[in-house]
Amino acid sequence: MEAEAAAEEVGPPEEGEGEYVVLFYCFRELHAEGALAAEVARQQQGCEQRGLLGRLLLAPEGINGTLAADNWEAMANYVRFMCSDPLWRMKSQVTHSSCRY
Repeated sequence: MEAEAAAEEVGPPEEGEGEYVVLFYCFRELHAEGALAAEVARQQQGCEQRGLLGRLLLAPEGINGTLAADNWEAMANYVRFMCSDPLWRMKSQVTHSSCRY
């Protein structure tokens, strides 16, 4: 699957590099009655289960998000989820870089 290949192709950064952040958006129609509320609940549950923190903006036109995790596998799991989910079918362009202060 393309999503798995993208997340695995990059691989995890070196141990102890810090937090991992994903920024994304996707336009999809969420106009069906109850669709938006259901997706808000689903995204909240998925982020809590993976230990992700950040902000997701969901609207009848789609989703925009910035999420962070201190665990590479948790972030890669979320990226795979969004790429394989029938609603979102997002294309992954996973890259990573480190920034030290």
